[in-house]
Amino acid sequence: LTEASSIVSRLVSSPMTVDFHTESYRFFLSAGLVEYPKQGSKPGTLCRKANAALCSAKQSEGHCYRVYNSDICTENRTHLQKSITNLASDLPKAVLVYKMADDLQILYASEYLLRLCECDSIDEFNEYSKSSFLSILCPEDRDKTRERIRKYYAEHGDPSDTRESLPDYLAFCQKYRIKTRKGRIRTIRDSCRLVHSVYYGDIFYVFLDDADTI
Repeated sequence: LTEASSIVSRLVSSPMTVDFHTESYRFFLSAGLVEYPKQGSKPGTLCRKANAALCSAKQSEGHCYRVYNSDICTENRTHLQKSITNLASDLPKAVLVYKMADDLQILYASEYLLRLCECDSIDEFNEYSKSSFLSILCPEDRDKTRERIRKYYAEHGDPSDTRESLPDYLAFCQKYRIKTRKGRIRTIRDSCRLVHSVYYGDIFYVFLDDADTI
């Protein structure tokens, strides 16, 4: 690792150039390092960790390198959550992110979604939802909604390997009812996209609307 760090350090500190037509463009490299076999023995594991280290390097000052460690995932998750929050604040729909595993564990809920569920804070939402997408659904709709999601997932397999074959963003849409924190029943229409995250595994990004007001 010491030898690799020395080589990569020289690479990232030296400017590169590329010529295009009559122009010459200057740029720097960033890099992520992972130690084999100490930090992983499988190619997929090593690539994910090296990519996490690369993302951390880009998020800092750029044209530098980072060696993977467990703190990097925490840093990158925080950066991702802030980016989603900034983006979602300007969207006219509620935004939800949940994991395919762990009973559809909620990773992110926008302010719009909190209002839709009649929650005044993220703490209220976490208590109300028990951090699971299924918990916000009406009990009568939970089984069929879960089965619909599982069927979609089974049909499209591992999104990390078949990203090019996934349907368009709005191809997976569904309709169901939620029970708000105050007991109000609302019919929701959502559109989902399945992606693979380095940090969370297979996750759904979801846009939601109150179907009765569309």
